[in-house]
Amino acid sequence: GIGKSNLTGSGVISIGGPRPKVKAQLASTLLDLFELLPKGGATPKGPAPSQKVPEPSKDKRMFPADALPLSGLKAADADLDLKVDRLVLPNKLPVEGLAAHLVLSGGRLEVQPLSARIGAGTMTGRIALDSSAGKTAILAAKIDAKALDLGQVLRQMGHPDLVAGAKRAQEC
Repeated sequence: GIGKSNLTGSGVISIGGPRPKVKAQLASTLLDLFELLPKGGATPKGPAPSQKVPEPSKDKRMFPADALPLSGLKAADADLDLKVDRLVLPNKLPVEGLAAHLVLSGGRLEVQPLSARIGAGTMTGRIALDSSAGKTAILAAKIDAKALDLGQVLRQMGHPDLVAGAKRAQEC
């Protein structure tokens, strides 16, 4: 492993088609992205002289308006089964019992089924991101959350004021 993180599994890479294809089954008892990914304060290497330096975003939204670099979704195909006992996101939010099946084909990514525990709550669902048709990608998601403390999650993500309101108890 790297640091405290570990990843085991098996897989096959095929290079005989129009794009390389990876088929793998991966498992981890701990995958700490906070530990593995570069920190926000890290100084990246400068751009090539011909590259324009992007202006830092002043956008305070949870999801900035900046375009996502999705061209990589067309570079290869994949079929992955992933099970992670404990995933620590870059913002240190812990996710437990993550299980997902990811299929990437020709620029279309599908994650189905997807399940995890966050705090005392559970989340299940599916996500599809289709960048195959051109410049604009289409995102579709169906997420069911039960007993998830959204306020706690948003505080841990650094967005405590994103949602406001009061919780109402439902009568049985």
